[in-house]
Amino acid sequence: MTHPFQSIEEVTLQEFVLFIKIHHKQIEENTNIYLNLEPSITGADRKRAAILLDSFLRVMTHANIDELNNDDKYFF
Repeated sequence: MTHPFQSIEEVTLQEFVLFIKIHHKQIEENTNIYLNLEPSITGADRKRAAILLDSFLRVMTHANIDELNNDDKYFF
């Protein structure tokens, strides 16, 4: 029996950060569109999600890729 899903390629932390750096404006734009169009999200939750998104993108876009390694310490 064949597997119906394509295999998922693992990425390094550096590749992930680089992806976020390249696409952060589009990620922010798409997330804000979703937050504003989804009627089940309350105003307070919308503000919280926007703050979390801003914090995440700020950390990722200001990270120095050359200094990152794939240790778990970056995730905890």
